[in-house]
Amino acid sequence: MTKILWRLLWIGWVLVIGAVTLLPWSNYVGHSHWSSVRWFPFRTSEMSQDFFVDFFANVLLFVPFGFMQLRAGLVSPRRKLLSTAIAAFALSLGAEFAQVFMHNRIPSTADVLSNVTGAMLGGFVYRLKLF
Repeated sequence: MTKILWRLLWIGWVLVIGAVTLLPWSNYVGHSHWSSVRWFPFRTSEMSQDFFVDFFANVLLFVPFGFMQLRAGLVSPRRKLLSTAIAAFALSLGAEFAQVFMHNRIPSTADVLSNVTGAMLGGFVYRLKLF
């Protein structure tokens, strides 16, 4: 595939991430919920089976992001993995910030960490030249 096609796939995946993390739109409200933010990841009081499922799902969601970003050549050739981590961090932070204004979402720093981890894994898969 050409770089243009990979770039279109990457843009499409960014839209998928936006849909998964921000829908339904009807849950947006006119005020923030900063008190519901989970600032400290991996606290024992929050470590449940649901937490690990959510963490793993977030990792899987961002693996294609990291892979496609490198495959499309959207990052600096000298600092590919660092650029991928920064892009994943920015996208994830933006999604978590938007979730502060939603009733049904709980923003979490663990989500940001899992998203960056997933993007880095995608970058490592690309570097292994498996695909």
